[in-house]
Amino acid sequence: MATGEEPGHQEGEARQDDLEADAARAAPGSPPPRRDRGRQQRDRAAEGPLDARDSRLVPSGPPPSEGQRGLARAIHELREKAKLSQAALAEQAGLPPSLLAEIESGEHDPKWGDVRRIAEALDISLEALSELAESHQIDQEV
Repeated sequence: MATGEEPGHQEGEARQDDLEADAARAAPGSPPPRRDRGRQQRDRAAEGPLDARDSRLVPSGPPPSEGQRGLARAIHELREKAKLSQAALAEQAGLPPSLLAEIESGEHDPKWGDVRRIAEALDISLEALSELAESHQIDQEV
């Protein structure tokens, strides 16, 4: 044990000392060394539960439009009518299951290519899917 070191000196404190020493040796103006990811997660856990104001809990984009919600409901309805799981439809459409889930929930505004692939997998024309989506928009407004 080094002189002046307290018996309760923890490994984490030693790691912090190492980081501070690395920072002192770094070139002037360079950013300090990054803390390891595990350490960051432990620090966050020690801070307590996430606050509702935490940016990780705030949706990153605007709320879904009426058209987006209508399309989401139409795709969901057609998928259930075809007795397909989200995973099965996603596979048939060549999309990641998480993307299809976001499209169906209205959280993601899909690209037209993705809509076309979903329509093909559901064996429906883009025109028919568009009409169904519009009818769902009208249902929501009433």
